Amino acid sequence: MAATDHASALGAEPTKTAGLLHEVGGYLWGRAEHTLAKTLLERALSIRETQLGPDHLDTATSLANLATVLRDRANLNDARTMSERALAIRAARLGADHPDTAQSLNNLATILASQGDPDSARPLHERALAIRETRLGADHPETANSLNNLALVLREQGDLGGARGLHERALRIREARLGADHPDTARSREDLAVVEAALDDRR
Repeated sequence: MAATDHASALGAEPTKTAGLLHEVGGYLWGRAEHTLAKTLLERALSIRETQLGPDHLDTATSLANLATVLRDRANLNDARTMSERALAIRAARLGADHPDTAQSLNNLATILASQGDPDSARPLHERALAIRETRLGADHPETANSLNNLALVLREQGDLGGARGLHERALRIREARLGADHPDTARSREDLAVVEAALDDRR
């Protein structure tokens, strides 16, 4: 906070100040200091909207990251609005099949699922998965993220068999690309175990 105030006082270019606010806000979010992170990211967004315009890609990045903080604070309605704006900007500026567009699809789908709407979340996760498989590769860690997120939605919808297959694919990718001890790999094992236990209960 002091660093960004100092930069402003010295007359730093506003977009550079916004970039610093954005970076510090992201760092604070990573440390679970969500209140201060929200404040800094809101300031960064305001500057970028004013200086660069509401449809600039940097504005979309600020929208996406602020939406993540709002989601973590359970402010799902505002998070959804910002994620929808970020998705619209990226789809228009980068194209419907760009990996950054896929990230926005994933983010919005995750919020929809958190709002209790897996039926709306599912096609967005499916689109994100298709983009990542095509543009990044079938064994990319981001593809594994999409597989895992789609599996969670299928589980919520009651399609345990479909969820298990996706979790198994995600686990194989994460073991190969991230290692057996990576937190994401451990999460895949846990998610797969939950599905397998539910399937056992059905037998």
